[in-house]
Amino acid sequence: MTEALKTSQLDVLQVEKELKTLLTTNGRVFRALKNLFPDIESRVSKLSADIILDEYKSHIFRSFYLRPSQYNERAIISLDTSARTRSYWGPLLAHEYVHALLAESGLPAWAEEMLAQLIEAEAAGTDPVSRLETLRTSNALPALFEQKRPLQDTQTYALTYLFGRYLKDNFGDWLGLQSLVFGSCGGSLNSKQEWSEQELFCRLQTEYKKNNPQFDAVFVDKMDREGLLRHFYSSLILNTYTSSSQGLYYLAGWPGFNLSAQKVQIPKLNPSQALVVSNIETIGFNPKLEAYRYIQVGGRFRIIEKSHPDFLKKLEELYPKIQNARESYLILNATSTTIP
Repeated sequence: MTEALKTSQLDVLQVEKELKTLLTTNGRVFRALKNLFPDIESRVSKLSADIILDEYKSHIFRSFYLRPSQYNERAIISLDTSARTRSYWGPLLAHEYVHALLAESGLPAWAEEMLAQLIEAEAAGTDPVSRLETLRTSNALPALFEQKRPLQDTQTYALTYLFGRYLKDNFGDWLGLQSLVFGSCGGSLNSKQEWSEQELFCRLQTEYKKNNPQFDAVFVDKMDREGLLRHFYSSLILNTYTSSSQGLYYLAGWPGFNLSAQKVQIPKLNPSQALVVSNIETIGFNPKLEAYRYIQVGGRFRIIEKSHPDFLKKLEELYPKIQNARESYLILNATSTTIP
């Protein structure tokens, strides 16, 4: 497993021993992986034989996974094994092993990275706080369903992680997430040999209905791709106002936005992308976009949905500014095409 492992800062045998300990059945990497892969016992020995662990000296990431290619016959997990990252070797290994285990799953880039980050956090025992902090002052959020490998930037990783937390906490914990990987709704792979978002969320809905018969089927059916986007982005905003549980609008691990009051014109929004502001001014607002206004007065909230092409002007007429109220706006592209 470690034939190509090298390090200039720590003794090679010491590094090898510590990594092997992490990958034993009593190690934290193994325990974290078992949440998503119940049969990890039968998988880990094959992975150990098929994967080369290597050290790199300089890269934007602290670790990465390379699939077999014309340049490398075997898969490679490249890991920063310098002394400064020693306490995080376990979470980094857990993250990259998820990529290795999902390499042939057909999951799109965002779903695979979402699950890898969740397992990484499970192995670390904490949320990626510094990563999440990059989102707190962002008005224009990145597109959630990113298709590029690796994901575009730190904010995209952070948003994808939070979406995973939202799904895990509200739709069946790890069992629900297992359904994304191992479930089926009869969908087909696209030209990139990846499952569609609709297929994945159909799997999630199916698992949720099976394990929560007490919930109204009509409600669960609304939690499709578009419904999940609306609820997830709403939870990002409502957590800005309170840390108490708001049911499907609560997002553990997210401290909320820290946005300054400003007027923002709506930019072009890509599929699954959103704009969050505390005040808004629009020019040529496209009615294909969804818009919501969130108002907190005391401890209660009102969520007002777009129902008119001239949404913002109409809202000011129907719901004028409320003294001492906190409010935010969400502009969302829930469609599968870019909206200018």
